[in-house]
Amino acid sequence: MLEKNYQKIHNRFKRHAPPVIYNNVFRHRQVVKYLIAGGTSTSADILIYSLLIYFASLWYVASSIISFTVAFWISFGLQKFWTFRDRDTKNMMKQTYLYLFVAIVNLGINTLLIYLFVDYIHIHKFISKVIANAMIAVESFLVYRYFIFAKIGKVEIEETPQELNTH
Repeated sequence: MLEKNYQKIHNRFKRHAPPVIYNNVFRHRQVVKYLIAGGTSTSADILIYSLLIYFASLWYVASSIISFTVAFWISFGLQKFWTFRDRDTKNMMKQTYLYLFVAIVNLGINTLLIYLFVDYIHIHKFISKVIANAMIAVESFLVYRYFIFAKIGKVEIEETPQELNTH
């Protein structure tokens, strides 16, 4: 379903965007997909976090851990199968453990940053969550792309536009 919606958006963008913009976005489509997948999991993370702190009145640190855990599974599925187009299930357990390791390290960084921002810098707890998530996004992309879902020794069938230079 996500791939189908992505194709619809891609085709509409291709028809209406100036060629210079379309060509640059297409060349960097993996980054665009990463941002969409990351935005989806981050939105789930922030929504769950907000529900837990504002409606369930949970401590913000506990809420952050719970929301981060749910977002982990959303993120793993989207990043593996959609962003990095890794259909290999043979190494999926190894990738899951590596992804979990990165997620736990990121959870520690995320939780520490939120704690520092809220208790020492006195930034609102919601804004602190957003800032902390943004700070770990770049590091995560690089680790996922070059280590966890790396195409080392694999032949990747790349999507190529038929009309990349003509519009």
